[in-house]
Amino acid sequence: MKSELNYEVIGQQIAKARRERHYTQEDLCYECECSKAHLSHIERGKTKLSLTALVTIANVLNVGTDFLLYNNLKTSTQIIYGDVLEEFKDCTPYEMTAMLEQVKLTKKSLRNAPKTDKGEDDI
Repeated sequence: MKSELNYEVIGQQIAKARRERHYTQEDLCYECECSKAHLSHIERGKTKLSLTALVTIANVLNVGTDFLLYNNLKTSTQIIYGDVLEEFKDCTPYEMTAMLEQVKLTKKSLRNAPKTDKGEDDI
């Protein structure tokens, strides 16, 4: 089964990790020995990055490649759980209850929606 990588999502994850570590694009470019234009294209999903570049960026940002690949992996569920927990972390009990109700409604709606060409794991 051949699957295409979503380079836009990979780029978004790289930018997210970079910002969380308070790195500028220039900082990351220096550490990865790449040009700012190339990194900008990677972060916007406008270019395909090599496996070497992916691993170098992951190492510099101290994140796993699974974090950077995010929804490109079937095992990305654990990362999504972490993202959900992060959103709930600073909520009041009222906000948590309201958000949980929205999650339940969304889940029900998605499960009752007509099936599309997308697979169950596609987002």
